[in-house]
Amino acid sequence: MITQHRVRRIHPRPRSATAVVSLAALAMVAGGCGAAADEPQAVDAASAPQSAGVPINRSALDPAAKAAVTAPEVNAIDPQLPMTNASRFSAVVVGKVLGVADGPRFVDYEGDTEPGPDWVVLEVEPVAVLRGEERVGDPIHVRLTLSDREGLEKAIPPGTLAFVAAQPVDPADDQHLADPYAGVPAGKTRYIAGAPYVAVADGPGRIWYPVSGQSYDRPLTALVPGDLAPLLPAELR
Repeated sequence: MITQHRVRRIHPRPRSATAVVSLAALAMVAGGCGAAADEPQAVDAASAPQSAGVPINRSALDPAAKAAVTAPEVNAIDPQLPMTNASRFSAVVVGKVLGVADGPRFVDYEGDTEPGPDWVVLEVEPVAVLRGEERVGDPIHVRLTLSDREGLEKAIPPGTLAFVAAQPVDPADDQHLADPYAGVPAGKTRYIAGAPYVAVADGPGRIWYPVSGQSYDRPLTALVPGDLAPLLPAELR
């Protein structure tokens, strides 16, 4: 069963240079373009989930909080269960959400009738690295096309499991941003992920996509390709 929540929408500015660059960057991410990464990282299944102070949150998300998240206008997604193009992403992880930070802001230009869509940065601590060079327990920071940080914090409690497939931010896209490194600690990779490639667990048997607002009655691990499933901690398989 598919449930699509009604959410307040923020419409991006008309076809300004900012909007064109933003949409182009997301199209590349959604298409899975980018350099190939190294082989998946082996995981110590006994220690990975318990290694950090934030426990895994296995409770269902608050429906009212999810519905209240202000999201951009995006097309409905048709997720791959399991994901079939993981090899095209630089980082594919399953991890615990640690928090949400304000991300970059678009520069407002004279003549724009609406502000550009801002971003939030989702901080995720991997419990399994399915692809890429990130490390279990070392948080990654992923830029999403949402501006409602407070709403997302209420909807996704710390410890909620997330599936993320992301690419590094293209520095060429920084030219239209006032603060391109916002939300990411110095020295950390700035990742970006399109709407179909960030999902969170909504209890043990349900997936929620925060950018599109869609829900699916499948466990989060259904997104993991079969050949990568052995990399998951035993308690998540």
